[in-house]
Amino acid sequence: MKKSIAIIICLAVITICLAACGTKTEGGEVVTDFGNNPVAVVTNADGGAQRDEDGNLIVLVTDADGKNVKDENGEFATESITLNHVVVVGDTVETQYYSIKIPDKWKYNVTSFVDLKFDNDKGDKISISAKPGLSASQLREENPILNTVDSNFPDCKKVNSSVNIAGEEYPFTARYVVNEESGEGSYLGFIFFEHEDNAFSCMITGSRDITDDIEDIGAILGTIQYK
Repeated sequence: MKKSIAIIICLAVITICLAACGTKTEGGEVVTDFGNNPVAVVTNADGGAQRDEDGNLIVLVTDADGKNVKDENGEFATESITLNHVVVVGDTVETQYYSIKIPDKWKYNVTSFVDLKFDNDKGDKISISAKPGLSASQLREENPILNTVDSNFPDCKKVNSSVNIAGEEYPFTARYVVNEESGEGSYLGFIFFEHEDNAFSCMITGSRDITDDIEDIGAILGTIQYK
């Protein structure tokens, strides 16, 4: 009996010690970005990430052992950081240049450290990339993929138009290729938009002609919060 009690006490002590060594996250949430780095994000009451006036994430400061650092008032110290990789906090995807909520009826899939991709149950896919120092018109002119499609499929359906994003019109171009033998289609579209000194490319792909729904894509992009 004494031996059993001793074992239970030892296990309890070990459990308490392990818990004490962990990062305290009161008012925050530890998430892992897609560079495999832990980030102790300070969150709001609704679970969303807190940001400073420049849109950067506010995180808890930790020491080399992963323990929280306290400020001169005895409170957990915080700092603002610029993300190098994508991180998901609740229902929001945070990147270096912007944040965006995961759209209704879409799901999020990471494609790289800095880009992101959504897809829905129709098989449509959205991939957004940031291009610092460029304009939307430059992205349109310098896009080699569209030129390659035009060269190989000169008779495909071509769309060269614009789409409204948060009250501004931005270039939209798409190509829809149908296999004459199988009847299957392949859709490739791009929306190029910008904010201050950064341009963004939203690539849309799928097996159906998505052009009629392009304003829905524009509405999703209109929810972006820039940093």
